[in-house]
Amino acid sequence: MHLPLARHRRILFAVALSATCLLAPAMGAAPSKWPVDAWIRPLALVDGVRWQVSDDGTHWRQLEHAGFTPPNGGGLRDPQLSRGVDGLFRLRWRDDRHGAQWRYAKSADLVHWSDAAAAGAADGVPATAALWVPPWMIKEMLAAPAARVSVAPAPTPALEGFTADPAIRVFGDTYYLYPTSDKPHWQTTDFSVWTSSNLVQWNKQAMVLDVTRDLGWARIEAWAPDAIARDGKFFFYFCAGGEIGVASAATPLGPFKDVLGAPLIRKGTGIETNPIDPYPFIDDDGQAYLYYGNGRLANVYRLKPDMVTLDGPPAAIALKEFREGVVVFKRQGKYYFMWSIDDARSPDYRVGWGVADSPLGPVTPAAQNFIVLQRHGAAVGTAHHSVVNVPGTDRWYVAYHRHALPVGGGYQRQTVLARMEFDAAGNILPMDPLAAPFQPGDIGEPIVDGKGLPR
Repeated sequence: MHLPLARHRRILFAVALSATCLLAPAMGAAPSKWPVDAWIRPLALVDGVRWQVSDDGTHWRQLEHAGFTPPNGGGLRDPQLSRGVDGLFRLRWRDDRHGAQWRYAKSADLVHWSDAAAAGAADGVPATAALWVPPWMIKEMLAAPAARVSVAPAPTPALEGFTADPAIRVFGDTYYLYPTSDKPHWQTTDFSVWTSSNLVQWNKQAMVLDVTRDLGWARIEAWAPDAIARDGKFFFYFCAGGEIGVASAATPLGPFKDVLGAPLIRKGTGIETNPIDPYPFIDDDGQAYLYYGNGRLANVYRLKPDMVTLDGPPAAIALKEFREGVVVFKRQGKYYFMWSIDDARSPDYRVGWGVADSPLGPVTPAAQNFIVLQRHGAAVGTAHHSVVNVPGTDRWYVAYHRHALPVGGGYQRQTVLARMEFDAAGNILPMDPLAAPFQPGDIGEPIVDGKGLPR
């Protein structure tokens, strides 16, 4: 899922990225001191708006070369800035050239703005005196030229609240999501499960494992779970305390019970990776594998049929620009590998992919469109995903996380779905995190008697 603390100490982040590692303030919270500029407000000048920025929301400095100029030039006063749950900023102002009418424009990045429009009551999102934004956004704003563009909102997240690292599975006629439950600074202690009959409506069911209560070997850092079924039982793989455990249950709703009373994969076992982000996979021949890793290489163990015993030493798998979160699935006889690149706190967290003829690799990275999921507009930090196939079809979906909107970052994220498609040669096509997989009124992807509906 993320960088364990031991490895974290070996990495030096730039000041702007380090600032995003802090927990974003709650909506409407009083300004607080940050290492760099993280607060912004608009100031009306003769020719338009200029931004003022601050590291504490109290002491301000003006940016002379970044702002907003209305299409008709000046005549702008009383500017107000807000950000909605769709991730878009809204700049509202009174336009003296239109009888002091309220007008507004939208932007995903405070640089590229939509055309101005009349601002009705439904257009406004409550504005605050000082608006928090991710510090990297201010840095990018200073480097980018302003322009008029079409601005698209980010789609609604699949799950309520702050969740990350979602594992999506199908058991029977039901879809399941097992995410990390985000808490400040990744100090998470429990896992829950959501279900859906169609990938559109999701319902939170229950907490399935609490590491503070259900484990004897870890109490914190409950990250990146996944589940798989075998022989009528359900196996739940998860991170806790920087190690990987396994639990089991009679149903996918849990509760899951720790099987071993100890980690399945421990730290310091001689592998060139950090033992986090487990991903179980059962091949067509019945052989089970457990992929995992954070660092230079991904790793994989064969599992014995009981799903809780490692079968031999781990194998290392080299993946281009690999960081963490490896995912493996099989389509038309080909093994697809997907993985996350960069740091979960970075807006550029993204997904790459490749193919192999064996579940153990070697993996050939895609020659074209190697990156298939990355930031776009208000959607940033788009990675650490999993993949689900609608049974009996060739329709595929990805569950991933992004930095939460309107206020979020590497510690406050949201689970989102995207449709994943392939070209005639079997290449994964790039996914747009601004494209909703379903439109209002869609029936989604219901499963009947173990198969998706024909189209």
